[in-house]
Amino acid sequence: MRCGSGSRAFAQGGYADLHRVHSWNQDFVADSPQGERYRALADRLTETLDFMAACGLDSDTTPQIRETEFYTSHEALFLSYEEALTRIDSTTGDWYDCSAHLVWLGDRTRADKVESQLPCLIRAVRREGREVVWCCDPMHGNTITSSNGYKTRVFGRILDELHNAFAIHDAEGSYAGGVHFELTGQNVTECIGGAQGVSEASLAERYLTHCDPRLNASQALELAFEIAEALKQRRQRNGTNGTRRLAAVA
Repeated sequence: MRCGSGSRAFAQGGYADLHRVHSWNQDFVADSPQGERYRALADRLTETLDFMAACGLDSDTTPQIRETEFYTSHEALFLSYEEALTRIDSTTGDWYDCSAHLVWLGDRTRADKVESQLPCLIRAVRREGREVVWCCDPMHGNTITSSNGYKTRVFGRILDELHNAFAIHDAEGSYAGGVHFELTGQNVTECIGGAQGVSEASLAERYLTHCDPRLNASQALELAFEIAEALKQRRQRNGTNGTRRLAAVA
């Protein structure tokens, strides 16, 4: 799928440049109690880039430093829409749904049943000999109504489900290949918790959604760091130096 101008700006217009890592999280570092931890991580990345530059590897010789690949994904909810965007590949003769790079199907909302239900699904898919991308959506099953009447989500429960899914895949010998979050770059107060400590009382301050509550920029960045830490720990446990791509779906 060819990226539009907006997508191309994010992928190739400088937003993905690793040299801008401090710009990405400066507000988060300033406002978060955990900011120093993430500032140290960004500093180590900057030191690594400086070392690479000294070895002759910079953004001119290695475009991957300033660019990223950009993929799109969505749930297949409307069959007529997907059928209208399905085409035959002229080189292979196979049918492809061209509405996204990855069109996914979701199991029903289960919330706290992930630990009991996910292993069964993983084993069933393995028995069938299928190769799939496992994508964790910890948002929808953790929607609640606050005591003051707001539809919201608790950051800690989202994080717990994410960690549980990673642990299950580790135990089953499968791979967590994607995550789905609903988020915004705005400083909204729609989800409770996170390093900023959004409370039920503060939901009314900047509750802007017309549908589902979203993570704000700080909460989303905090989750990104948590995922990076989980992937690093998995590589250390497995004794592997290679990396695998995790698709973030928003």
